[in-house]
Amino acid sequence: MASDNTTRLFEGAIKVDDGADIPGFEPMDLPDEEEVRSAVEEPYSDEHHTLLQWFSETQGRMRLVTFALKDLQSGDPIFRNKSELADAAGVSRHTPNRYMEELVALGIYDERAQGISRYRVNKDSNILRALAALEQQLRERARY
Repeated sequence: MASDNTTRLFEGAIKVDDGADIPGFEPMDLPDEEEVRSAVEEPYSDEHHTLLQWFSETQGRMRLVTFALKDLQSGDPIFRNKSELADAAGVSRHTPNRYMEELVALGIYDERAQGISRYRVNKDSNILRALAALEQQLRERARY
């Protein structure tokens, strides 16, 4: 799954000029494609024992995931820009800037990049489905 999402990240990517051909400027040290792919495919490090710990590590990331679950359950998620997403999820306007790339790479959100990037909850996300099932089971057990 990560490789499909990673491939999606590189579709339509703009080639970056490192400035090597401009007199008086040193080339920028840009990461190669493999470095970027490994960073996207491994969003949490060895210090995190589970994906749930990684999600809950920061309140902002957890709120974006929680909002995704609620939006998914609403039945018809819409595309939002980062500001609209921040308002809807109840996070600062800077929070989506920090976390959307990795949440898109995990398949939790879809991205539509036409001018300003817009994001929508991925209705086909296996991660969201698993989290929704876990939440439902926890709620059912809490009733007893």
